[in-house]
Amino acid sequence: MIENMTSINSAVIGLGRMGAFTSQKVIDFAPKCWFPLSHLEALNMIDDVNISAICDQNKTMIEQVINHYGEIDSYSSVDKMLESLRFDLVCVATRTPGRANLINKCIENGVKALHIEKPLCNSIHELQELRELTIKKNIILTYGTLRRY
Repeated sequence: MIENMTSINSAVIGLGRMGAFTSQKVIDFAPKCWFPLSHLEALNMIDDVNISAICDQNKTMIEQVINHYGEIDSYSSVDKMLESLRFDLVCVATRTPGRANLINKCIENGVKALHIEKPLCNSIHELQELRELTIKKNIILTYGTLRRY
């Protein structure tokens, strides 16, 4: 056991199927090895991870997450969330358009680790810019296909 280990302060942006709630059809038919599937389910299972905030533009989704997972600081604006708290890890489970901008905002606000749904972005140009930024800032980045620890 590692002594003096502190918890990882995390957030999830995007609270849909991959962000927070696995669909019932997937639960019914997917192999057990696929679970946990959503970002919040996975983070919730790890003792040293503190889910500090959630963010989604859909207030109904925020309410559903709070009803299911308990009280979590919630935001409808990524900018306000990143201004309010500091995160070690942010999971991005939004639709692809605009995702590169969200990733960039997280990095510029001091986030050092990101787990992002696939695809990472919408163009080779965005991908090249993200690659340069992650290398320059020494960011740990994983994406959707790497979710089994």
